[in-house]
Amino acid sequence: MRSAKPRRDRFWHLGMAGILLSAFLFSGCRKPAQPVTITFFDSDARGVPGDHRMIPDAYLQEFTQETGIRVNDLPTPEDTGSKLDLAMGLLRSGAQSPDVYGVDTIWTGIMGDYLVDLQPYFAAEIASEDPEIIEIYRIKGKVVAMPNQPLGVQVLVYRTDLLARYGYKTPPRTWDELEQMAARIQAGERANGKKDFWGFVFAGAIATDSEQLTMEGL
Repeated sequence: MRSAKPRRDRFWHLGMAGILLSAFLFSGCRKPAQPVTITFFDSDARGVPGDHRMIPDAYLQEFTQETGIRVNDLPTPEDTGSKLDLAMGLLRSGAQSPDVYGVDTIWTGIMGDYLVDLQPYFAAEIASEDPEIIEIYRIKGKVVAMPNQPLGVQVLVYRTDLLARYGYKTPPRTWDELEQMAARIQAGERANGKKDFWGFVFAGAIATDSEQLTMEGL
């Protein structure tokens, strides 16, 4: 949900995308006296080719039956970067809709100044949630989003043979160590003939059916 006073904020990359919704969409709303339609901005796709919406139609229909509130699931671009650009353009322009945004975990910093504080409305839900999870969505004292599903746990996968080859006894323990070790290993492997070797790789884009991500490196 949006607040009335947008301000600039830094972009916090807090991990790989975890799917969030403003909890308003799934709260126990009473049926309104007059028909109400809210517009929802999806932050992710549901995994169906050609359909870049996250919530199945059956869930939206069930929500409408229980609350009397219709949901306009706004079409959004396929890739995450274009979704964020569109969302920020709408927020900065002061557009009257969407009413509810699906917020990727890495979006909270840049979007936080435009979103309302959910703490007065979901105090019990916030108190029952893992404090470390809530802190991901706390921007300048405001809780700007709520998780609607468990977040995935991210891990670092590394090659012990490469670490040993370059004299490292332990994997990197900080981002600086990761950068330094990966750069050294990459340079060494390329000098040995592996011109396309990368020191570290990550799933920075969504692979299509014809484009599978390869994971080679540290």
